[in-house]
Amino acid sequence: MKVPFLDLRAHHASRRGELADAINQVVDAAAFAGGPFVSGFEADFAGYCETRHAVGVGSGTDALWLALLALGIGPGDEVITVPMTFIATAEAISRTGARPVFVDIEDSTYTMDPAGLERAVTPQTKAILPVHLFGQMADMEPILQFARARGIAVVEDAAQAHGARYHDHRAGSLGTAGCFSFYPGKNLGAFGEAGAVVTQDAEFAERVRVLRDHGQVRKYDHAALGWNCRMDGIQAAVLKVKLRHLEHYNERRWKHAAHYTRALAGIPHLVLPFADPQRSHVYHVYAIRVADRNTFMQHLESRGIGCGIHYPIPVHLQKAYVGLGHRRGSFPVAERCAAEFVSLPMYPELTSGHIDAVVEPDIQSERLDPLAGDDWDSHVTSRNDHSVFHRSAWARVLAEVYGHRPYYLRIKVSGREAALVPLMEVRSPVTGRRGVSLPFADFAGLLWTEPRQEAAVYQVLLGLAAERKWHHLELRGGSSPGPGTGSFRTYHAHELDLSPGISQVAHRLPASTRRSIHKAQRSGLTVTVGRDPHDMVKFYQLHGRTRRRHGLPPQSFGFFQAISRHLIEPGLGEILLAHLGGTAVAGAVFFHSGDRAVYKFGASDKAHWDLRPNHLVMWQAIQHLVETGCRSLHFGRTSTADVGLIRFKNSWACVDRSLSYFRYHTGRLAWIADGNPPAESLPLVFGHLPISLNRLAGRLIYPHLD
Repeated sequence: MKVPFLDLRAHHASRRGELADAINQVVDAAAFAGGPFVSGFEADFAGYCETRHAVGVGSGTDALWLALLALGIGPGDEVITVPMTFIATAEAISRTGARPVFVDIEDSTYTMDPAGLERAVTPQTKAILPVHLFGQMADMEPILQFARARGIAVVEDAAQAHGARYHDHRAGSLGTAGCFSFYPGKNLGAFGEAGAVVTQDAEFAERVRVLRDHGQVRKYDHAALGWNCRMDGIQAAVLKVKLRHLEHYNERRWKHAAHYTRALAGIPHLVLPFADPQRSHVYHVYAIRVADRNTFMQHLESRGIGCGIHYPIPVHLQKAYVGLGHRRGSFPVAERCAAEFVSLPMYPELTSGHIDAVVEPDIQSERLDPLAGDDWDSHVTSRNDHSVFHRSAWARVLAEVYGHRPYYLRIKVSGREAALVPLMEVRSPVTGRRGVSLPFADFAGLLWTEPRQEAAVYQVLLGLAAERKWHHLELRGGSSPGPGTGSFRTYHAHELDLSPGISQVAHRLPASTRRSIHKAQRSGLTVTVGRDPHDMVKFYQLHGRTRRRHGLPPQSFGFFQAISRHLIEPGLGEILLAHLGGTAVAGAVFFHSGDRAVYKFGASDKAHWDLRPNHLVMWQAIQHLVETGCRSLHFGRTSTADVGLIRFKNSWACVDRSLSYFRYHTGRLAWIADGNPPAESLPLVFGHLPISLNRLAGRLIYPHLD
């Protein structure tokens, strides 16, 4: 859906007949310049603003200029205002011959910061001109107090604040004068240029009336040098009609702003408008702040969403005001806002559908091949949440052994990366087609860049699961995909902190663990740390016997050969073997990436358990990992039913965390909780097969049961 930044056709459509009748009355009366239609609107608008007088003029710029002239401001005087405004504010000051003096804005409301007035005031200061920017009034109480204490006038620039309030006071009613623009796009807009000055002071109002009409006090009697700044009858008639509906229009704007704020709340890198609870905001503009504004606006415009900038160059940096001598950095808040402001569509006739189209994140995804280039590992290892399973080496193992090429889905929301999702499509006559991240990886969860975009990320993943006709999608590790989503299966996930150093790690070990290590050391066991392919052959022999003992088929030897080639030999892991004489009786395979290590595979000969070879292997591994700079050791996943392995891992003074797997069933269109553990029949079958048949079963089943 295309959404224009402003739609005046829609704005006028429902009032077209009413407006046409008003214009026809002006034509019939031939009251085009001033006259009864202007007087009638002035009376109505003064009442609306809760002031005694309103003087219709030719534009908002005229209103500012005439108000300053009526105060007697001229050459040699100074007027304090803000640099974050349309140039007309400062331009009106300059046209009187006075000098604009700027103070910075508040970082929250974008209006004049009263704290800056003391530094800006001089004996030449004759007025303060706060700007009610975007529809929210400036903090008038401290400004008025400051001005009254020094006998300085206050003129409100209310060009964007028709109907706004400060506490109980309407915009324009607090200062000596309030100046309004009725440019067509304003909350109260004419059919061309028009403006008004409102005031409580009858004498001041009369001075403005004289100045707007060539200084005439009566026809051809000119008491002062004025200008032609009169409001015309047609504009007054149009404004009189539209004024009757202004409260309704402002209420619509407020509701639209609330819709925007609800939809955009919590999105990183966006600063939303702040509405002070003591001020009634009328949202002439809904301006957000975005650090990467150009990319953000290009993204909106590519989707047909109109947007704008109010204002890209603060007044003090405009070429027209180079003579004031200001430089970049003079008013940092205004400058920062000028670099970040983006105005979203805002007009009464917006619909919820329009706003949804504006705020709807543009979700894009692309497949990345971790094996296609040389820079994948440098990209992924720069992230704190990566593990060795996210590296290209693991992808190469899976692709080589099982013929399924892993890939990563980069998901972007509104042009920004939200997550990298490791995926592999697995096909099996038993389980059908499914998506997993990643097989044989104890934890290879999503790599988050923007966790707050999880709803959009999971939307893409579920769409992909449906498109690929996966039986299910399985995500390994990380947080719940949504409120109330239980895990499909939960494992123990032990982790040991190595950062204190080996002496502290040893000190924390339970006495029973230290006794087991000492017993193994005295028993004649020796431990080797290596990367030789022959070590992997020895380990695999232990692995087959261990898996058979647990009633599980082993992975294929080719799987371990690939691990040896792509992880161990290149330095991303080690094989530790405990030998008794010349025979390997226990072993383990460790991976590491950066300063994080993983205990991936362990195996042992049950005949030598009484010598505690597993304890000696683990202790040697811990010492080796600390020496090589690892700061943590993850012990991999452990089934809640494997009490013996849990006891072994707990004996190393680890932190025992839970590791959740989440499974989405595409047929049920739901995340499945409380998955069944592996069938109890598996140990009965695989625990009694001859070792050769046991390995054959592993080749047939993997990677479908991993």
